[in-house]
Amino acid sequence: MRNVFSNWAAYFTSVLTSIFMTPFVVHRLGDELYGLWVLIGQLTGYMGLLDFGVRGAVHRYIARARALGDTGDLNRTFNTGLSILSVIGLAALAASVVIAYFLPTLFPAIRPELISDAQLSVIIVGINIAIGFPTNVFSGTLTGLQRYDIANANAIFSILLRVGLTIIALMAGYGIVTLAAVSLGVSLINHAIALYFCLRKRPDLRVDLVLRSRETMRLIANYSLYAFILSLAVKLIFYADSVIIGVILSPAHVTLYAVGGMLIEYLRRLVNDMTSVFVPVASEMEARSEFSRLQRLMILGTRFSLLITLPIGIVFILMGRSFISLWMGERYAEVAGTVLIILTVPQFFALAQCTSGAILMGISKHRFNAISALMEAAANVTLSVILAKRIGIYGVALGTAIPLIITQTLILPTYTTRVLSLSMFRYLKEAYLPPVAAAIPFLAIVYWFEKYYTAGSLPVLLLQITAATAVYLGAAWLICFSPGQRRRYASKLLRATTV
Repeated sequence: MRNVFSNWAAYFTSVLTSIFMTPFVVHRLGDELYGLWVLIGQLTGYMGLLDFGVRGAVHRYIARARALGDTGDLNRTFNTGLSILSVIGLAALAASVVIAYFLPTLFPAIRPELISDAQLSVIIVGINIAIGFPTNVFSGTLTGLQRYDIANANAIFSILLRVGLTIIALMAGYGIVTLAAVSLGVSLINHAIALYFCLRKRPDLRVDLVLRSRETMRLIANYSLYAFILSLAVKLIFYADSVIIGVILSPAHVTLYAVGGMLIEYLRRLVNDMTSVFVPVASEMEARSEFSRLQRLMILGTRFSLLITLPIGIVFILMGRSFISLWMGERYAEVAGTVLIILTVPQFFALAQCTSGAILMGISKHRFNAISALMEAAANVTLSVILAKRIGIYGVALGTAIPLIITQTLILPTYTTRVLSLSMFRYLKEAYLPPVAAAIPFLAIVYWFEKYYTAGSLPVLLLQITAATAVYLGAAWLICFSPGQRRRYASKLLRATTV
């Protein structure tokens, strides 16, 4: 519970600052330059794939070593991961130079006077990513030790520092090169803090590359291969859209798409920040052969994922255009609002399966998930390119939505329930039915507000959502949990908020 709440604290800090900063940054930079900044972030973000799933493997095996009380294995895992990722960091740095050199060829729509700043920004962001590869082992170790609270406190500090420095830089008239430099500086501080707490919380943890071992390297490689494929697929599914739009349309179109896509990313992160804590939990359950508890984790994790996804998704579909108009300006509402609606529909299916993905990663059964996700990514990119040429931005959104619905509705839940020997009927009845029933009153209230009392300001819109949410929380509390569960969760919630 503490880990989930700390994840959400970092999440809400990120979301609230982003909601405030997005209009500020867009209006300071302009649509074209902001679209270019988003494009650089998406393009260099693919260098994160060079980690080949090693960080996830470190996370998994440190959690396992902790469960078994094996300090030697913990140190071997830590230092083997550190040595592998140091080499990968050098490769990422070289890749950023190559991307910067070919940037004008990749995106001919970028105006010539913006090329030099864009290229320098790519290199600075590349340096940031390169340093991040080995140093991310520190935060991976903290989460593997189930100290998400420390990792998230560090993340919150970094977010607030980055926001403050960004405001100062843009108010002074600086551009995307300075934004890249600010991000690099803040990341270095974040990594130093993470290393300090790793060594403080585990005094027996040694930073000594001599402790790396070939056996651990093989273990990490076997796990990380399919973690890498899964990461590659996720990148293509959720982050290729901006690149496709930038190539086929223009950087200005990227901004329109990013406004709607950003809200979807907030929703995905909210659910992922809850289910990501299940990876080390599932690893420990598997190490102790607690298979019935894994089944229960699957049911409750899916139920909680839907409890979060359903009301937010309903608001996005029914009130999304109104919110975007009041938040970003009326000229963004139609296009970005339509993109938001198209991308929201598959999230009802995809986010319900975040627990499946986390459990499969935790018990090293993610091979099938990786392969199916890669097939989905291929279909996504192909459809997005074809439809973008026919119907523009909306085609890219549809190209993402259609394959996502198919894989997350039919393929992943069928496989995961089979691995866990969990009845599909029991899974659907206990995980899906209660949240859907609880969301019906919320749906009716939100529809009524939007149809008959359309908000004219953000405070009024937020007040309407709050009123509907109060009804939803009451319905969910009564429908989704037994009296014993309500007492237990209330006790845990009290302890977590007190701590």
